[in-house]
Formats: sequence, C-alpha cells, structure tokens
Amino acid sequence: MKALGDKTILYYEDQQDKVRTILEMLTIKLGLTVLLAETPSEARDAVEKRNLDLILLDIRIRGDNQDEDEEEDWRRRGLYFLRDLRAGKLSGATPADIPVLVITGVVNTADVDEILKAGNANNGRCRYLAKPVRLEPVEREVRDLIG
Repeated sequence: MKALGDKTILYYEDQQDKVRTILEMLTIKLGLTVLLAETPSEARDAVEKRNLDLILLDIRIRGDNQDEDEEEDWRRRGLYFLRDLRAGKLSGATPADIPVLVITGVVNTADVDEILKAGNANNGRCRYLAKPVRLEPVEREVRDLIG
C-alpha cells in the first residue's frame, strides 16, 4: 500500500512510550508527519497553530500539572477535548470537523457511545479502537479517515 503523503496528524497521548510501534507505522510506512502532545496545553497549541488532517486521541489523559489532577478529570479529559473541538472552542488552523480516531482503554459501552456521539457531532467523523490495539486496524482507520 502506498504512503499517504503530505499529511499532518496530532497524536494526543500521555503515555507515548507505549505507542512507539504505532508512531513508526504512521511516519515510516504511511509517510505522515506526526506531532505529539502529552498535555492539554500541548494539544490545544497544536490545534490552534497547525493545519491538521487527523487527530489520534486517548480519553484518559493526565493534565498539565499531574499533581493536581482529580481522578474524574484525567479519566475523561480526552472527551472534554473532543467536545471542545467539535463545539469550535479550539480556534485556529484546524477545522472543528477534523477526523478523529480515538484509541483508548475505555471499553464501557455507555462511555464509548458518549465518545462517538461527541466525536460525530457538527459534521465531524470519529472512530474508536480499544487498547491494546494492533497496527492493522489503526492503519485501516487512518487510511479511511484521511486517505
């Protein structure tokens, strides 16, 4: 399969050491430029300053100051980010309807439904993959969302 070419994606994941093989596939095999964000401020900065083609998003994300994180906040921070994105609260170069691929350990059916509802709001496209994830489904979803 051919590379996707000149596309830029944001991978918003606070445990980046665990996603090395995904990053390699995205950059080497698919030829994508990947920006990494570990904190809410890094993710917001990327959305505001870069014209992104896709966002890969975890739902359970630590905050900028992990010592102050409330349990409920970090368990749903990615969902809050997704809602703000779709509502147009994250102004900048990235459009509110950018495709999003959620890759997370959240497997509760009600939570997954809530994630997909938020992600597909306002003409957005959102897909979900449960961790641990294999490379083939990630590649298939990325190709489908931006290929």
